[in-house]
Amino acid sequence: MTAFLEQVDYNGRRLAKLDVSPEEAGAALAAFDVILSPVLGGRLPAGREQLMLLTALTLIRPLTAFAKRKLRSSSGLPSRRKPSPPTSAQMPARLVQALAGGLRAQAGAIVLERPKAPAAPLL
Repeated sequence: MTAFLEQVDYNGRRLAKLDVSPEEAGAALAAFDVILSPVLGGRLPAGREQLMLLTALTLIRPLTAFAKRKLRSSSGLPSRRKPSPPTSAQMPARLVQALAGGLRAQAGAIVLERPKAPAAPLL
């Protein structure tokens, strides 16, 4: 059974790359069930139903995952991958972007000043 489900998952990924929708895959499974029903007669109805459901769930998972990735990449939505940490050269610019965005500012800048001479002690 494990080998069968691995094969279904593999074929689901291949179908996803061919832009087969989950609905189309479900319709193909239903059509296969219609063809298979007269061959099996009334034998094993509960087992057939469970196998059909398990096959559909296994097949739909890679189809929907691929569709989500494709939608995310085409819509400009961020992916679920963690962004790489900024380098020390990128940190000031990222800080300004974060602060300007958080404060809803139209622009932002970092102004560096030279340290002044330390103040003389009061006592």
